[in-house]
Amino acid sequence: MKKMKRAVSLALSLMVALSLLTTAAYGALTEKPDYLLMGDSIAEGYGVANPDEASYGAIVANTNGYNYNNIARTARTTEGLLSQITGNESARELISEAEIISLSIGGNDYFTDSGVVGIAAGLLVGIETSTFKRLTVQMAENFKKIIAEIKTLNPDVVILMQTVPCSWYGPLGSAYLHGTETVNKMIYSYLEENPGAYEIVDVAAVINNHREYIALDTVHPNTQGNIAIARAVLEKLKALGLGTETEPALIAEGIEYDYYIKYYGEFPGRLYGILVRLFTGHKPF
Repeated sequence: MKKMKRAVSLALSLMVALSLLTTAAYGALTEKPDYLLMGDSIAEGYGVANPDEASYGAIVANTNGYNYNNIARTARTTEGLLSQITGNESARELISEAEIISLSIGGNDYFTDSGVVGIAAGLLVGIETSTFKRLTVQMAENFKKIIAEIKTLNPDVVILMQTVPCSWYGPLGSAYLHGTETVNKMIYSYLEENPGAYEIVDVAAVINNHREYIALDTVHPNTQGNIAIARAVLEKLKALGLGTETEPALIAEGIEYDYYIKYYGEFPGRLYGILVRLFTGHKPF
């Protein structure tokens, strides 16, 4: 019995020590830590109609009682994010004050390029075109500068770097997946070369192969997808000793919306949406 008590006591002591080591590694948080979302439309919460209340960033902030700011924007590339960080004083101030940053970037470097059709056509037959290779190199260089700039502005900030999900299926989905996997390999490779630069939140693992998490635009996480991402972020924060909750606390119900009807009108938008969903492996209706 005495041996058992000693074993239990030793186990509890080790647990406390590990908890203290994790907290010490990242420093003590303030009473209401500043939590900043940066990057692209996924970070912005574009898949829901009320992102200020129902995006994963807002959910995480509400659950853990953080101060919350979101400066992510739709279609932002690594080049666009680097320009924001180096040239926007308001963004630089928010970065310097943040204690936790969730960062989503990389997918648009291919998706918004003028040569995207050629890129996709090449990937469909297993070929990385010269444009794809050029963009990959450029993206990696921008990414290195982004992390360096953030760390220069705020050496102590905890960066939660998100992997990029693939939301398409079928032949087009295979091309999309190749692009996202290229981005994600870069994210993991950078961390191997620079241990401790950031923590990875595997959003790709959360969203990939879950059609129920994708908005009607077939690209962005919907209401349920944002809740699922929030849960993954909360679990990571708790594991790091920077949060206490893992179950998302919702301040408002997320509102789904139909991107195509919103921007193209009722009939053409509905028709366009059906075609897009059909060709990207989603239910057309």
